[in-house]
Amino acid sequence: MERYALSGGREGYERLRVLAAARRASTLELFGLAGLRPGMRCADLGCGSGDVTFEIGDVNQWHGAGQYDFVYSRFLFQHLARPVDLLHRMWEAVRPGGALAVEDADLEGLFCDPDNDGFSFYRRIYAEVLVRNGGDPGCARRLARYFREIGISDPAMRMLQGISADGDAKVMPLLTLEAITDSIVSAGLADADQVASAIEDLAAFTADPRTTIADPRIFQVWARRSAGDAAVPQRPPYLC
Repeated sequence: MERYALSGGREGYERLRVLAAARRASTLELFGLAGLRPGMRCADLGCGSGDVTFEIGDVNQWHGAGQYDFVYSRFLFQHLARPVDLLHRMWEAVRPGGALAVEDADLEGLFCDPDNDGFSFYRRIYAEVLVRNGGDPGCARRLARYFREIGISDPAMRMLQGISADGDAKVMPLLTLEAITDSIVSAGLADADQVASAIEDLAAFTADPRTTIADPRIFQVWARRSAGDAAVPQRPPYLC
């Protein structure tokens, strides 16, 4: 069973606010491409602080067959042990004429310039923390395959990656490293002093306007259910 590796509380909320600001433009573009319109009934799985929508629940227990016009998830699948299971239930929840959209981050695409020890620590350790907690740091690039596994033969997709010398996107690695400190130490991946040293190094690097930090590769995949498709798809034989 997976466990959410990022800290909550006020600090966690503030991190999610920064993330929402950094990803707002590309998420709104995705909504337009996927067909979101005013008046639709929507579900946002893993909504965090509610910057896209706000509906509280346990995604492992969530079911909403035929209840929504638009079902969406952002940066949730990397934390899941069985992403295809959730994706199947999300697709079941889409009414005829509605849409399913998922976006997630491929952490292997992370880089900075020049090289920085704190950033290298973050890039390596965040992936390890996700794996230790039952997640998959590379799930984003498999999203299109997951769509096909649940019976969506030709999902639409695109990949985005930005690079920043300042602003919200640049600070996200630092905030994320701070947010996974407890998970790092409890898993025995590094001690508190090592994490503190990496945070200090990455903070100085982030604050330097001469440095650049790239976003992870963001994969966005979506599909629309035919207006005449009233059937609930069959559960796929293999769920991973």
